[in-house]
Amino acid sequence: MSFGVVQSAIAIIKNNRSLIGKRNQLKNTLSTQNGKKVEFKGRKATAFELKRLRERIQMDNKLIMRKRILATSIVMIILIVAFLSMLK
Repeated sequence: MSFGVVQSAIAIIKNNRSLIGKRNQLKNTLSTQNGKKVEFKGRKATAFELKRLRERIQMDNKLIMRKRILATSIVMIILIVAFLSMLK
């Protein structure tokens, strides 16, 4: 009979159920305060600053994409060379 398996399954279910309560305690800790939205006080960004920020983020993303493509290409070339050398 498989009573050992059933007992371990019951223990796992109990442990998982006990974790649910802990998750609910952390629900609103970072983004809200007393159920209200947290607002930051400070100066507002101008349209020019937002445009510069947007352009900077786009340039950074393009640079990251180029680096990824270059790294992937180098790895693929190395794998192809290794595979072709194994065939000879």
